[in-house]
Amino acid sequence: MSEVWTVFTALKTEVKARNGGSHHTVSDSAKLMLKALFPETTIDNALKLLEHQSILRIQSPSDYFFKVEGSHGEEYHVLRELNFCPCPAYRQVLVRNHQLMVLSIQCKHLLAIHLGDTLDSIKTLRVLPEDYATLYFASKRTAS
Repeated sequence: MSEVWTVFTALKTEVKARNGGSHHTVSDSAKLMLKALFPETTIDNALKLLEHQSILRIQSPSDYFFKVEGSHGEEYHVLRELNFCPCPAYRQVLVRNHQLMVLSIQCKHLLAIHLGDTLDSIKTLRVLPEDYATLYFASKRTAS
């Protein structure tokens, strides 16, 4: 595990402690700490996703993924454990490599999931194993 990931894990614990039990907001002091690791726009956009309850954990008895509704109505199925998101911003950062994000948290969707998990603010939909794959591979199509 990288030193930066260790710092981020400690930071999530501090965010939870400073939040005073609120499940949908992050204190100003916690936001300042997050700015040490992430661009302000990524933090603000991740917090908007949490505020609008745009994240749902789909969980079977043996696995889970997150369904995140994007800001334009698109839907992303995110694997937090792999720190992977199929969104354009994630791919753009990987391809261009303009930002060195050692954490592999390349987008607002992943940051929102990590913060939401930390704050216990993500709703969970429990599904049967036979429905899990169907839900994972299904996606909401965006209007053209």
